[in-house]
Amino acid sequence: MSPQARHLAVRVNHDHLRGLTRCHPSVGIAELIWNSLDADAKKVSVWLRDGPMGGIELLEVTDDGAGIDVLRVDDAFQKLGGSWKATTKVSDQGRVLHGRTGKGRFRAASIGRQLHWDTINRAIDGTIHAFRISIRTDDLTDVEIQPHDAKASGAATGTQVSIAEIHSPLSKAFDVEILKQRLTEEFGPFLLQYPAARIEVQGERLDPNSLLGDEKTVVLPSPVAGDVRVRLVEWKRTSERRIFLCASDGTTVAEVPMRSHLLDGYVTAYASSEYFRTSNLQDLAEGQVEQLEEMRPLLTAIREAVKEYVRERLTAGICRALEGGRRLSLYRRLRRPD
Repeated sequence: MSPQARHLAVRVNHDHLRGLTRCHPSVGIAELIWNSLDADAKKVSVWLRDGPMGGIELLEVTDDGAGIDVLRVDDAFQKLGGSWKATTKVSDQGRVLHGRTGKGRFRAASIGRQLHWDTINRAIDGTIHAFRISIRTDDLTDVEIQPHDAKASGAATGTQVSIAEIHSPLSKAFDVEILKQRLTEEFGPFLLQYPAARIEVQGERLDPNSLLGDEKTVVLPSPVAGDVRVRLVEWKRTSERRIFLCASDGTTVAEVPMRSHLLDGYVTAYASSEYFRTSNLQDLAEGQVEQLEEMRPLLTAIREAVKEYVRERLTAGICRALEGGRRLSLYRRLRRPD
């Protein structure tokens, strides 16, 4: 007889959980990848499965990490806050942890109506535990946990998240090239710091080195966040760039659109301050960060720094072009017959 499923009641109002799902689908995908990396996955694969009527009908995120700890699963899915990551700075393999507030799994509900986590975990005593966790957006406070036969599942740990009944199956967020650019932008710093980690989209590995152009770091003073280090990264391809607000250890806390024009579509800004972690920015839905009165001056300063950086790069490019033109003109004069 197969093990019986059990249900957890999330101790948070459904409307509050619904607010966490109001984010761009790529944010939900990124949160799932961060969870995999926090579980020390060496390889994370994102697959978009096409539907018969066009668009995608299924999204899968698969990893070879440690799986969801059987001793922590109830706390992880039954309440917000109090995540074990809040008191632990690094993973078992020494990686800086991203998730601290236990909200990433609900942000994934921005993608589709049905969410399933199929996970295999090896407990401290060496026993293997396999189970499926299911959530429906109809009632985010109801979490079902269905144990699997651990022996039938095998001993390889890891997690596969499957999301069905996609909310917007034709969204540009699921265009493979757009998604790869967006994820490279967010995970570029992590992949450069941990080159052994591998993130794939449709079987193609994200390679930040192939897209990096130039970069510069500036320090901006802020009355609420102190000195904020802002790393400006220039990419070789244009896209809808964003400002990433990071803790001092570099983990992403929140993000906002760049909201500027000209050639700064090539530049991403990574602003780092421990203030961003302590100010509960992760609790806010997309768009609310910019509405905070204390954040507006800093975001304006970051955008101005991006514009100034773009001006510097344009000036440098023009000078190089002019220098190249002078050399070509001199070459032609030297080659001209008397």
